[in-house]
Amino acid sequence: MQGGFAGGFSTADYCEVREKVPEMILVNAGQLLNPYCRIETGFLPQYKALGNYLVPKVGVSISATFTSKPGYNANNFATPVSNGAFAANYVISNAALQPILGRPLSGNAANITVNLVEPHSILGARINELNVRFGKVLQLGKSRANVGVDIFNLLNAAPPLSYNQAFIPNGPWMTPTSILSARFAKLSVQLDF
Repeated sequence: MQGGFAGGFSTADYCEVREKVPEMILVNAGQLLNPYCRIETGFLPQYKALGNYLVPKVGVSISATFTSKPGYNANNFATPVSNGAFAANYVISNAALQPILGRPLSGNAANITVNLVEPHSILGARINELNVRFGKVLQLGKSRANVGVDIFNLLNAAPPLSYNQAFIPNGPWMTPTSILSARFAKLSVQLDF
Protein backbone atom coordinates (compact mmCIF):
# COMPACT_ATOMS: atom_id res chain seq x y z
CA MET A 1 0.00 0.00 0.00
CA GLN A 2 1.05 3.54 -0.52
CA GLY A 3 -0.56 6.92 -0.35
CA GLY A 4 0.11 10.57 -0.69
CA PHE A 5 -1.09 13.98 0.27
CA ALA A 6 -0.62 17.27 -1.52
CA GLY A 7 -2.03 20.62 -0.67
CA GLY A 8 -1.39 24.28 -0.65
CA PHE A 9 -2.85 27.69 -0.94
CA SER A 10 -2.00 30.76 -2.94
CA THR A 11 -2.28 34.48 -2.50
CA ALA A 12 -2.20 37.07 -5.26
CA ASP A 13 -1.97 40.68 -4.14
CA TYR A 14 -1.70 43.62 -6.49
CA CYS A 15 -3.45 46.22 -4.29
CA GLU A 16 -0.41 48.49 -4.27
CA VAL A 17 -0.19 48.43 -8.06
CA ARG A 18 -3.91 49.11 -8.42
CA GLU A 19 -3.62 52.04 -5.99
CA LYS A 20 -0.95 53.58 -8.23
CA VAL A 21 -2.82 52.71 -11.45
CA PRO A 22 -6.54 52.92 -10.56
CA GLU A 23 -7.64 52.61 -14.18
CA MET A 24 -6.67 48.91 -13.96
CA ILE A 25 -10.21 48.22 -12.75
CA LEU A 26 -11.69 49.74 -15.90
CA VAL A 27 -12.65 47.94 -19.05
CA ASN A 28 -9.89 46.28 -21.08
CA ALA A 29 -10.68 44.44 -24.33
CA GLY A 30 -14.29 43.66 -23.41
CA GLN A 31 -13.52 42.40 -19.89
CA LEU A 32 -13.88 44.25 -16.63
CA LEU A 33 -10.73 43.52 -14.70
CA ASN A 34 -11.13 41.77 -11.36
CA PRO A 35 -12.09 44.36 -8.71
CA TYR A 36 -10.50 42.18 -6.00
CA CYS A 37 -6.84 43.11 -5.63
CA ARG A 38 -6.09 40.43 -2.99
CA ILE A 39 -7.17 36.88 -3.80
CA GLU A 40 -6.58 33.95 -1.42
CA THR A 41 -7.46 30.40 -2.41
CA GLY A 42 -7.54 28.84 1.05
CA PHE A 43 -6.05 25.41 1.74
CA LEU A 44 -6.83 22.91 -1.05
CA PRO A 45 -5.75 19.36 -0.09
CA GLN A 46 -5.62 16.38 -2.43
CA TYR A 47 -5.28 12.76 -1.30
CA LYS A 48 -4.27 9.61 -3.16
CA ALA A 49 -3.90 6.00 -2.02
CA LEU A 50 -3.34 2.73 -3.79
CA GLY A 51 -2.85 -0.84 -2.76
CA ASN A 52 -2.45 -4.33 -4.14
CA TYR A 53 -3.05 -7.70 -2.45
CA LEU A 54 -2.53 -11.22 -3.78
CA VAL A 55 -5.02 -13.61 -2.16
CA PRO A 56 -3.07 -16.76 -1.19
CA LYS A 57 -4.08 -20.18 -2.53
CA VAL A 58 -6.50 -18.78 -5.14
CA GLY A 59 -3.95 -16.44 -6.77
CA VAL A 60 -6.40 -13.58 -7.28
CA SER A 61 -4.87 -10.12 -7.32
CA ILE A 62 -6.96 -7.29 -5.86
CA SER A 63 -5.87 -3.71 -6.33
CA ALA A 64 -7.53 -0.38 -5.64
CA THR A 65 -6.87 3.31 -6.10
CA PHE A 66 -8.59 6.15 -4.25
CA THR A 67 -8.36 9.84 -5.09
CA SER A 68 -9.95 12.82 -3.41
CA LYS A 69 -9.57 16.18 -5.16
CA PRO A 70 -10.98 19.66 -4.65
CA GLY A 71 -13.95 20.40 -6.87
CA TYR A 72 -14.63 22.69 -9.80
CA ASN A 73 -12.44 25.69 -10.60
CA ALA A 74 -13.74 28.20 -13.11
CA ASN A 75 -10.41 30.05 -13.12
CA ASN A 76 -8.33 27.12 -14.37
CA PHE A 77 -8.90 26.72 -18.09
CA ALA A 78 -7.12 23.38 -18.59
CA THR A 79 -8.38 21.43 -15.59
CA PRO A 80 -11.89 22.12 -14.38
CA VAL A 81 -11.32 20.11 -11.23
CA SER A 82 -8.48 21.94 -9.58
CA ASN A 83 -9.41 24.18 -6.71
CA GLY A 84 -13.14 24.70 -6.46
CA ALA A 85 -13.69 28.39 -7.29
CA PHE A 86 -16.88 29.53 -8.99
CA ALA A 87 -17.69 32.57 -11.07
CA ALA A 88 -20.92 34.38 -11.84
CA ASN A 89 -20.17 35.92 -15.24
CA TYR A 90 -22.66 38.67 -15.99
CA VAL A 91 -22.66 40.26 -19.45
CA ILE A 92 -23.35 44.02 -19.55
CA SER A 93 -24.06 45.68 -22.89
CA ASN A 94 -22.31 48.76 -24.23
CA ALA A 95 -25.69 50.54 -24.28
CA ALA A 96 -26.12 50.02 -20.52
CA LEU A 97 -22.55 51.12 -19.72
CA GLN A 98 -22.27 54.13 -21.99
CA PRO A 99 -24.35 56.45 -19.71
CA ILE A 100 -22.24 55.37 -16.70
CA LEU A 101 -18.86 55.73 -18.42
CA GLY A 102 -19.84 58.79 -20.43
CA ARG A 103 -18.37 57.14 -23.53
CA PRO A 104 -18.70 53.91 -25.51
CA LEU A 105 -16.55 50.93 -24.61
CA SER A 106 -13.06 51.01 -26.04
CA GLY A 107 -12.23 48.92 -29.07
CA ASN A 108 -15.90 49.00 -30.22
CA ALA A 109 -16.67 46.21 -27.75
CA ALA A 110 -20.36 45.29 -27.77
CA ASN A 111 -20.37 44.27 -24.09
CA ILE A 112 -18.21 43.35 -21.12
CA THR A 113 -18.27 40.39 -18.77
CA VAL A 114 -18.19 40.98 -15.02
CA ASN A 115 -17.65 38.28 -12.38
CA LEU A 116 -20.12 39.03 -9.57
CA VAL A 117 -18.60 36.53 -7.13
CA GLU A 118 -15.46 37.10 -5.09
CA PRO A 119 -12.85 34.57 -6.27
CA HIS A 120 -12.71 31.41 -4.10
CA SER A 121 -15.71 32.42 -1.98
CA ILE A 122 -17.89 29.57 -3.35
CA LEU A 123 -16.31 26.14 -3.64
CA GLY A 124 -17.33 23.04 -5.59
CA ALA A 125 -17.97 19.62 -4.08
CA ARG A 126 -14.93 17.37 -3.55
CA ILE A 127 -14.41 14.64 -6.11
CA ASN A 128 -13.85 11.25 -4.47
CA GLU A 129 -13.26 8.24 -6.70
CA LEU A 130 -12.50 4.59 -5.91
CA ASN A 131 -11.36 2.24 -8.67
CA VAL A 132 -10.86 -1.52 -8.09
CA ARG A 133 -9.27 -4.31 -10.18
CA PHE A 134 -9.53 -8.08 -9.76
CA GLY A 135 -7.09 -10.19 -11.76
CA LYS A 136 -6.19 -13.86 -12.11
CA VAL A 137 -3.45 -15.56 -14.09
CA LEU A 138 -4.53 -18.92 -15.58
CA GLN A 139 -2.01 -21.49 -16.86
CA LEU A 140 -3.25 -23.24 -20.03
CA GLY A 141 -0.53 -25.77 -20.86
CA LYS A 142 2.38 -23.73 -22.24
CA SER A 143 0.13 -20.68 -22.61
CA ARG A 144 -1.21 -18.39 -19.94
CA ALA A 145 -4.13 -16.02 -19.75
CA ASN A 146 -4.37 -12.92 -17.59
CA VAL A 147 -8.06 -12.28 -16.88
CA GLY A 148 -9.16 -9.05 -15.22
CA VAL A 149 -12.19 -7.07 -14.14
CA ASP A 150 -11.83 -3.33 -13.58
CA ILE A 151 -14.56 -1.42 -11.77
CA PHE A 152 -14.35 2.35 -12.10
CA ASN A 153 -16.08 4.73 -9.66
CA LEU A 154 -17.05 1.86 -7.37
CA LEU A 155 -18.80 4.29 -4.98
CA ASN A 156 -20.93 5.51 -7.91
CA ALA A 157 -20.32 9.10 -6.79
CA ALA A 158 -21.67 11.82 -9.06
CA PRO A 159 -20.04 15.13 -8.12
CA PRO A 160 -20.31 17.87 -10.76
CA LEU A 161 -17.21 18.41 -12.87
CA SER A 162 -18.39 21.63 -14.52
CA TYR A 163 -21.11 24.18 -13.98
CA ASN A 164 -22.89 26.91 -15.92
CA GLN A 165 -20.93 30.05 -15.00
CA ALA A 166 -23.10 32.53 -16.96
CA PHE A 167 -25.17 34.63 -14.58
CA ILE A 168 -28.61 35.60 -15.82
CA PRO A 169 -31.16 36.68 -13.19
CA ASN A 170 -33.46 33.67 -12.51
CA GLY A 171 -31.38 31.68 -15.00
CA PRO A 172 -29.47 28.40 -14.82
CA TRP A 173 -26.38 29.75 -12.99
CA MET A 174 -24.47 26.97 -11.15
CA THR A 175 -26.44 24.23 -12.89
CA PRO A 176 -24.08 21.25 -13.41
CA THR A 177 -23.15 20.73 -17.06
CA SER A 178 -21.20 17.49 -16.49
CA ILE A 179 -20.71 14.99 -13.68
CA LEU A 180 -18.26 12.20 -12.87
CA SER A 181 -18.93 9.14 -15.03
CA ALA A 182 -21.20 6.55 -13.40
CA ARG A 183 -19.87 3.23 -12.11
CA PHE A 184 -18.81 0.94 -14.95
CA ALA A 185 -16.81 -2.24 -15.40
CA LYS A 186 -14.28 -3.37 -17.98
CA LEU A 187 -13.44 -7.01 -18.67
CA SER A 188 -10.04 -7.86 -20.12
CA VAL A 189 -8.21 -11.00 -21.20
CA GLN A 190 -4.56 -11.15 -22.24
CA LEU A 191 -3.36 -14.40 -23.78
CA ASP A 192 0.37 -15.18 -23.88
CA PHE A 193 1.43 -18.15 -26.05
